[in-house]
Amino acid sequence: MGVWAWMMLKAHVLRRTKKLPPRIHSLPRLAAMAELGLSRERMDFLREFGAYQIEGRYPDAEQLEIDNDLAREELRRTREMLTWLSRQ
Repeated sequence: MGVWAWMMLKAHVLRRTKKLPPRIHSLPRLAAMAELGLSRERMDFLREFGAYQIEGRYPDAEQLEIDNDLAREELRRTREMLTWLSRQ
């Protein structure tokens, strides 16, 4: 799901700036460029979610410990964020 948030944010940057988004993976930076007016809670989520992207891009990095309850909660929060982004 991380790639979907990244792609949606890049689309919002393109729509807002009328320019191709920069080649970055920072979700908070992309959100700021898109000027979406995210709440503090949503911006915090994007910062926290970045930890999962590091794992995917750098498999040798230290892995996060995730249990089933945390995974379910993160999926719920991710779905909520994607829904919000798609409505903007």
